Amino acid sequence: MRYVSVRGTLLFALGLSAVPAFLAPEASGDTTMCAGIFKAGAGGARAAWIGKTWNDFHTKWVDLEKEGYRMSDFETYVDDGTRRYAGLFEKGTYAPAAIVNVEWPALHAEWKKQERLGYRVKDLEAYNEGGKTLFAAIFEPGTWVPAAVVGVEWPAFHAEWQKQEKQNYRMYDFETYMQNGKRLYAGLFRPGTYTPAAIVGVEWNAFEAELKTQQKVGRQLFDVEVFDVGDKRLYAGLFKPTTEAHAVWIGRDWESFSAQWHALKKQGMHLFDLELYSSACDGSCSNTIVMPPCDGAPDCSYDYQITATKTHCEGAPGSCPTPAAGAIAHYRWPVDVEGTDRYLHISAVDFSAPAFFTLPFKDESSMWHNGWRYSDGTWHHAIDYATDPMGTFKVRAAAPGTVVHVGWDNWSGNTIVVSHDNDGVKDAFRTIYMHLRNGAVGDCDNAWKLSVPITSGDDTTNYKSKLDNTGCPKDKAKRKPTSDNWGGKESIAVKPGDTVKRGEMLAWSGETGPGGNRNATGKVNTHLHIFFARRDPTDSRWYFIDPYGIYGKPDCYPKGMFDALNTPCARYPIMWKDGKPQSP
Repeated sequence: MRYVSVRGTLLFALGLSAVPAFLAPEASGDTTMCAGIFKAGAGGARAAWIGKTWNDFHTKWVDLEKEGYRMSDFETYVDDGTRRYAGLFEKGTYAPAAIVNVEWPALHAEWKKQERLGYRVKDLEAYNEGGKTLFAAIFEPGTWVPAAVVGVEWPAFHAEWQKQEKQNYRMYDFETYMQNGKRLYAGLFRPGTYTPAAIVGVEWNAFEAELKTQQKVGRQLFDVEVFDVGDKRLYAGLFKPTTEAHAVWIGRDWESFSAQWHALKKQGMHLFDLELYSSACDGSCSNTIVMPPCDGAPDCSYDYQITATKTHCEGAPGSCPTPAAGAIAHYRWPVDVEGTDRYLHISAVDFSAPAFFTLPFKDESSMWHNGWRYSDGTWHHAIDYATDPMGTFKVRAAAPGTVVHVGWDNWSGNTIVVSHDNDGVKDAFRTIYMHLRNGAVGDCDNAWKLSVPITSGDDTTNYKSKLDNTGCPKDKAKRKPTSDNWGGKESIAVKPGDTVKRGEMLAWSGETGPGGNRNATGKVNTHLHIFFARRDPTDSRWYFIDPYGIYGKPDCYPKGMFDALNTPCARYPIMWKDGKPQSP
């Protein structure tokens, strides 16, 4: 064994021999980011156990080895002050060996022992816990003359790396960690003759560029490391030539990562390298796009349906057929429901397009908004804008476009849909403006004729009380709609087919429809509910998006209406023009 100061209290030599090929990955770490490398290829059953504290992790590890699984990749990380563990497993018949959570002397001794028994380190981890540097090593049978360099600073590490490459050794596992205030490095080497390539200690843009460069010349990433130096997040990667299909998914929260993992698994690809590390975004603002199953309705979803017309359908303007009675256009939440499982529909929210929206109103002195979720944590899938106190304001087009729909929505009252082209793509986005005013008399009449009949249970009771308490009883002769709730003669300013400019007035904000206000007391709730929707070119369906890129509760968004979106929680495309909300 060739060491340069090679530097983990549980020792394993666990037994043998099926669990499902893929144990549903579980991560408790809302504050944890994920990076993974996937590859195609045949192989036996695989399993994963992720996000567990030690006792749970160890128990499952033992169980998996009894079922004939062997760990191929080990990770440990801290989530919100709690150390957690993760492992990837694949079928194997050799007697396993590992050592975890020990300091260097114990690791070094076991390492040398295992090498004498014909084992080589497959995966090495170094991490800090309780003021100590701890190590973990996973072993597998091997016959090559081993080489490693562990626990040295960069100049010595780099020099040894170059030396090993001259002797036709190639690094297959790279680690870096802090000890006594110094950043140290470790690498495992094995014989190899391919032309090596690596990049170490760069920020994401440089790493991503190198990743693309290496892919163009036939090299794929096979080991990734993410670490922080000061306030910078840095990346390192090892590449080698291969003709196997690969995929990389880096810097995602668990919601996104598990969805991509699931999609790639269906394509015959498996995860073989996993990296877990802390997120700068508060845990309550991560993993927040997918609404969980509802109580009593595990298959609940959020598929909003708006009346279809000759100008409004799911197809582009001008392509709509004459609709059949009751025809609707679907606008969906970005989620795929598969039985009891829910996965983020990644292509709906993770895309590249020029940012072009502005706020749907001019400067207002006390405007506020909520977000993708309400403050109580329930899901909204839209943005609400309102003034304090809740008076009406002019609702304006958030981008240039064509009006494709104006009408009364039975749940959301007066509704306008505007189609927007983007970067040469026709009808790429739509904005849907709801709860608008269109004359108090007509709005009150529509509430009774169209909206009350579609409500049920408490919604019916509360909505009728709201109507009665705001001067809109069922008896037309007794109606005197209160101006604070209903306005007066404000009317919608556009019609289907109109072309509108950015910032052009569409209507006045209101609270029409039971979705706009069904507070039994009639408390004023004047606001604009606006859906931002994108057509996903992978399936041509419409999906709701958050132009802030945050998809969280109101406190996940910047406090100021016009503040820059420099929060790490803006982890998806920001679609506001120039990268921040601004008046048209």
